[in-house]
Amino acid sequence: MPRLFSIGRSLSLRKSSTVSVAPQMQRAVIETLEDRQLLSSYYVSTTGSDSNAGTLSAPFKTIQKAASTVQAGDTAYIRGGTYREQVTVPRSGVSGKPITFKAYNGEKVVVSGADVVKNWSVNSGNVYKADQSWDLGFGKNQVFVDGKMMIEARWPNTSLDVSRPVKASADSGSWGGQSGTIYDAQLKGKAAGVFNGAYIQVLPGERWVAQTGKVNVSSDGKLTYSLTASLSSSNDGGVKEGTPYYLTGKFTMLDSAGEWFRDPSGKLYLWTPASDSPNNRTVEVKKRAYSFDANGRSYINIEGLSTFANTMRIGSNSTISKVDAKYLSQFTLVSNGWVEGNRDSGIIIAGHNSVVKDSRIQYSAGNGIGVQGDGNIVTNNVISDVDYAATDTAAVRTTGKNIQVTWNTMYNAGRSIIKHDASPNLKILHNVLHTGGLQTGDLGAT
Repeated sequence: MPRLFSIGRSLSLRKSSTVSVAPQMQRAVIETLEDRQLLSSYYVSTTGSDSNAGTLSAPFKTIQKAASTVQAGDTAYIRGGTYREQVTVPRSGVSGKPITFKAYNGEKVVVSGADVVKNWSVNSGNVYKADQSWDLGFGKNQVFVDGKMMIEARWPNTSLDVSRPVKASADSGSWGGQSGTIYDAQLKGKAAGVFNGAYIQVLPGERWVAQTGKVNVSSDGKLTYSLTASLSSSNDGGVKEGTPYYLTGKFTMLDSAGEWFRDPSGKLYLWTPASDSPNNRTVEVKKRAYSFDANGRSYINIEGLSTFANTMRIGSNSTISKVDAKYLSQFTLVSNGWVEGNRDSGIIIAGHNSVVKDSRIQYSAGNGIGVQGDGNIVTNNVISDVDYAATDTAAVRTTGKNIQVTWNTMYNAGRSIIKHDASPNLKILHNVLHTGGLQTGDLGAT
């Protein structure tokens, strides 16, 4: 007669006609199950509250609250809207159980690094003013009107196309290591001293990389300046005919639509592209560096989000996918164009065996993606309008071994499109690369 008994980890009883059971075993034996973790989903909405339970009907208000709540294997679903916060991920997932941050049901989620500036009043003419209390430091502040980056007041004036800036061109000059002199007919008629104390960005010699410094003395048709680092030997000869440069950092340069200036007192001045009141526009100013900072964490997945005026940093065994990232990193001061922005700009992979895929990455003063570990993969992305500060950065910059850069489309780079340093066994396959070297005279597609 068949007996009932339990096998494996099943809690049910099973009939068998082939197994003989001793009399002392003629009862159901239930084997203990291994420990299991109940995986959870949490929800975030701009209309929620961080005192809620984080359910779909009672969501959290901030992504940070969800990040502080989720455990390995959990997913934070983010409802549509704009979240003005920087999310620091406090813990890692584990193998097979990543922590995931994901747009809910394909809704449009924007994690913004900028805050809105309101209450504008006329300063003079088409220039308006408002209070802006925060300051990231000269060269790192960034102003947007209706989602488009404006230009910090400068001479000569340029367009809003950050990848193709208009620059002055020296007629001749001299070079002395960390100091230089520029002679330029465009400077004639400018009052003596009008540019004293301004910042200068210059691409000396063969225009390998940009450098910035301070104008010491400006006069009719001439200016002298000092740099913070001496790169004359690398840049082959310093200032000469055709050397490109521009000046910034003085309120008197705010003389064209699309320009702005912030003074040390915290007053922001703006001339909108349409020469109208900024009160009719959405004016935002960058305040936070990261949308998600998961540095030192592992098994973190970020999927289907948009970011604005900030970037992401991930560690090992993590994935960024289907992300739309605009205006990742901003800097205009370049003490050393060979190193500025190399390791702290663009989406940063600061670990091993991570992936950035299926994403759109656009507008960065430095890198589009910076890969800093082993075994990482960058695949099927569109990356453009990077390195507009004209440094030794790129659409993708790699440091590490066994990296794969595949099936990407990359274009509009100030210098190189892919830059690889100490990257043995690097695989660059099936990419479309074009339009590099928009500002420099030395570059490589790779």
